[in-house]
Amino acid sequence: MSARTLSRSRAAVAAVLLAVLVPTSLPTAAWAQAKAGAPSKKDLEAAKKAFFEGLDLEEKKEWGKALERFEAVAKVRMTPQVRFHLALCKENLGMLIEAVHDFELAESDAKTEKVADVLKEAPEHAAAIKPKIPKLTIKVPADVEGVSVTLDGNPIDPKGSDETLVNPGTHKIEATAEKRATFSKEVTLAESEAKTITVKLPLLEGDKKDEPPPKDEPPPKETPSSGPPVAAYVVGGIGVAALAGAGFFALKRSSIANDLSNACPEAKACPPEQQDAVDSGRTYTTLTNVFLVVGIVGVGAGIVLFATAPKGDKPPAAALRLQPSAPGANLAGFSLTGAF
Repeated sequence: MSARTLSRSRAAVAAVLLAVLVPTSLPTAAWAQAKAGAPSKKDLEAAKKAFFEGLDLEEKKEWGKALERFEAVAKVRMTPQVRFHLALCKENLGMLIEAVHDFELAESDAKTEKVADVLKEAPEHAAAIKPKIPKLTIKVPADVEGVSVTLDGNPIDPKGSDETLVNPGTHKIEATAEKRATFSKEVTLAESEAKTITVKLPLLEGDKKDEPPPKDEPPPKETPSSGPPVAAYVVGGIGVAALAGAGFFALKRSSIANDLSNACPEAKACPPEQQDAVDSGRTYTTLTNVFLVVGIVGVGAGIVLFATAPKGDKPPAAALRLQPSAPGANLAGFSLTGAF
């Protein structure tokens, strides 16, 4: 029912109010005796005036002020018409839950007092409002005991129904539990909207349960080299160079030995002028032996290092060379150079 429906005929409304609010069929004395404690005539007149003021405010869509006027009437005497207009104001103020409640009461009162227009339109309003009422679902953690939940400051059962009917607008949810951090959240719902809020109640810092210590992470595995170690090439290269040196000195010794065999028919009786050649031959013999030993050991060690090293896809580039007559030569005219 709209505000226009029940305020269409002010005369009709006034007649209803006069009949209900200001009955005059009994003499004054009899009325006073029959209605001891009832509102005074002055109160009833003020209620009638407030009712009409409420109708005017409804037409101006000043629903808050209209509600105040109808509530003033209700304090004097409640009628199905007054209840209907209370509900109508609440509906337009977004108080949908309260509006449905008042429309249903207005319908019940109208049945008793046989007020046809209210009886017809009050249930229609209630039915139209119900689908518009927002629904809020609050889920609390199942593993937390003693949870207290409030909605807009009012306690609610945390394990109650899945849905709570609320009016459109912003609502505040708070939840507490022993040794738990307080949960607080504001949620806004529009007409016909449904939302689910999950309550989180983490343990306070000083009350956290003993948690297993973190497992020690294994040390990072050493990544094997991508090929034989450089040491295998270095040691092996030195061994090869030493063998080359031994060969060189052996050739030099052999050449001197041939010269001395021609100059000295007897091995132990060489002319004095051949003494330098004899000394050089002895030196080359010593160097040959030394380089031979170093070469054999170096090559052998290089082979061992190469054989025991992890295999890779691409061995590092390495080179070792024995250069004769190189600048800075230090091995009997030879220089050992390498690149790795």
